Amino acid sequence: MTRPFAFSFCLFSGILMTALFPARGTGQAPPLRVLFLGNSYTYSNDMPAILLSLAASGGDRLDYEMEVPDGASLEEHYQRGSVAMAIKEGTWDYVVLQEQSLRPAMPVRQVEREFFKYGELLDRQIKTLHPGAKTVLYITWGRWRHTGSLCELMPQACDYWGADSLITLRYRMLAKRIGALTAPVGPAWRYMQAHHPEVELFNPDAIHPSMEGSYLAACCMYAVIFNKDPARLTYDYVLSPEVATMLRKVASTVAFHP
Repeated sequence: MTRPFAFSFCLFSGILMTALFPARGTGQAPPLRVLFLGNSYTYSNDMPAILLSLAASGGDRLDYEMEVPDGASLEEHYQRGSVAMAIKEGTWDYVVLQEQSLRPAMPVRQVEREFFKYGELLDRQIKTLHPGAKTVLYITWGRWRHTGSLCELMPQACDYWGADSLITLRYRMLAKRIGALTAPVGPAWRYMQAHHPEVELFNPDAIHPSMEGSYLAACCMYAVIFNKDPARLTYDYVLSPEVATMLRKVASTVAFHP
């Protein structure tokens, strides 16, 4: 018997956001359950909901929850007990960790005591509280321009290209330490900036993602979480078919042929 689905979603800081889609009928594989811990980079344009619709267009199913306070770092998520609270709500196949945007580009000693330390602690907590869950690191992107302390501390990170290189390097270093998967969102953005700069991935603040940027992020997440080619999907979101097709192909190229 088909059961009605339940959906609750709140877009404001500090709230655990949930999308629940129970099995529709018998004989279907259960949906993958994903917990997102991050901040506005994750919730902008409701990226996990884009991922859900992308997956559905390929016949895949997803349940998700996310805790995404504005500007939250992994340190804050650890101190809040985000994993412990969410794990009690059910079982997870994947837990996606997204750090505050600037922390991975800071001097290496600061990265060690903030990004690496709390990434390792959260991963340990995930493995302890729910051994079946896999940790996924959401590799973010460099800001288009930087001012203030980051430029003073890390002159090589003053522009997009330098900061982006550092961010990707540090996420991959952490992934190697803890044996995590990586969602290559930042590398996919970099590919687009180099080959298709006419597609604007940033919103007007030059920090957060545009709708195109969030769609590309969701395509990369699909490739990692489902281990399937996003180029075969058909959901275009609010984008033109031409742009959506391009972004799916870029996500496929970066995820499977880096």
